[in-house]
Parts: sequence; structure tokens; C-alpha cells
Amino acid sequence: MCGPTCVFAFFVGRCGTASKEARWRLIIQAALVPISLGLLGASTLVIARVAGQSWQTVALMLLTAAVTYRLRLNPLWIFAIAAVLGLAGAV
Repeated sequence: MCGPTCVFAFFVGRCGTASKEARWRLIIQAALVPISLGLLGASTLVIARVAGQSWQTVALMLLTAAVTYRLRLNPLWIFAIAAVLGLAGAV
């Protein structure tokens, strides 16, 4: 789900290493922010629709969002913890 954003950012980053102060690179870099946030938001919505089947999973999603926002942790750690809880049958 994060693939298109990551691939695009990777190629823009590779093209821009030779010209770090070029005006076109700064414009594209600034434009990547809303594009990335939009794709991330759409991915979040898809995951929430699939996972939100019970009140426990909705509570886990809200807790995950709050912890990620508050602690500024990498969301992959939170996903890993949620996956372990799911495999253990807690959710």
C-alpha cells in the first residue's frame, strides 16, 4: 500500500542527488508531501475498513493511532504488536 509513494520518492531522491539546490527538485519535493499524505490516508482507510469488524478491533485501531501520535513511534512497531495480539487470539 505504501509502494507507490515509496517508489516515487526513491526515484525523485535518486534524480535529485546531483542537484540538491535545483529549483525543480525543491518544487517536486514539496509536492511529494501532500501526495504522500493522501496515499497514506487512503491506505489507512482501506486497512481500517477491513480490520474494523468488531468493537475490539476498532478499539485496537484507535489505541494504535493514539499511541503512534503521542509517542512518535514508527508505526511498523505498532503493527507488529497488533499482529502478535492477533496471532495470539487476543483480538
